[in-house]
Amino acid sequence: MNDIQEEIQESRDTIDKIDQVIMALIAERYKLADSINLMKEYEGEDVRDFEREDDVLDHVASVAEERGVNPKAARRIYRQVVMSCADRQKNQRSE
Repeated sequence: MNDIQEEIQESRDTIDKIDQVIMALIAERYKLADSINLMKEYEGEDVRDFEREDDVLDHVASVAEERGVNPKAARRIYRQVVMSCADRQKNQRSE
């Protein structure tokens, strides 16, 4: 392997480590959302809180922009995270 190939591999290894951290954070987010879901169910609230979802997406877009990440792309990615949490919560309630 030449120097460039080694550098590419090192960068890929770093990306793999970052992906592990991202997955750990998503798992932690799921746990918190699960807890909130139980409290909302107890209070008779719906799974989805569209105002809160909009606030979350606005916040993510703002943070993305501050960090030099395309805010529209961040919003699209995070919309999937939010929807995944909502789907998970709906499934929990139907069990």
